[in-house]
Amino acid sequence: MKSVSTCTAVCEEFTNTVLVDGKHNSIIVNVDEEWFEILNDRLKGIGFKLIHKSKIGQGYTCAYIPRI
Repeated sequence: MKSVSTCTAVCEEFTNTVLVDGKHNSIIVNVDEEWFEILNDRLKGIGFKLIHKSKIGQGYTCAYIPRI
């Protein structure tokens, strides 16, 4: 499993909005619809799990946590 900082670096390739909750090792990210599948696959590949996804305009607001 990779760290939250690695997850944040991956997210920054696809969006400018990444929020980190250091207490719970989770992140919230806003991503355009066209990039969601690629980002989600990459985060799964480094050990993060999608726990929330909301449609906002032309994109999604998503929350991820590390898989245990």
